[in-house]
Amino acid sequence: MVRHGGRGCARPAPHARRHLDGRPGRPPGAEGHGRAPAGGRLRPLKLAHWLRLTGGIPSASGKDPLAHILFIRERHPGIYARTHLFLEHKDYLNLKLTGRPAASWDSITLHWVTDNRRIQAIDYHPRLLALAGLPREKLPPSGGPWTSWAP
Repeated sequence: MVRHGGRGCARPAPHARRHLDGRPGRPPGAEGHGRAPAGGRLRPLKLAHWLRLTGGIPSASGKDPLAHILFIRERHPGIYARTHLFLEHKDYLNLKLTGRPAASWDSITLHWVTDNRRIQAIDYHPRLLALAGLPREKLPPSGGPWTSWAP
């Protein structure tokens, strides 16, 4: 709560969310949530394929990074078209520190588009990218532990 005019009455604090480029954000929930691929409906064979390669599936709640990307693509096509790469928070900070865009294995895992069966060789899987409807060009290179990115 924020004190209003120094008088004792209180009002809710304003929303403080901002985009990385400085635009003010909308209140959480103002536009709804993202969706899982295929509207949150996966057929059993697709589900089995996803589970075998990633060890999990996109959530129907829309709270994972893949759903956020699909939400931007569907609701804000102009922003989606102008976006070069979708980076997770730590990968964005790493880009600012090193000048190189890359995704660590742990940051890209919840995008549900990587083959996680060999821990030392996690990389994007073409079939999972197709199931998600996500072009490979919109994702950063998968680079392993972030310490290997240092210049």
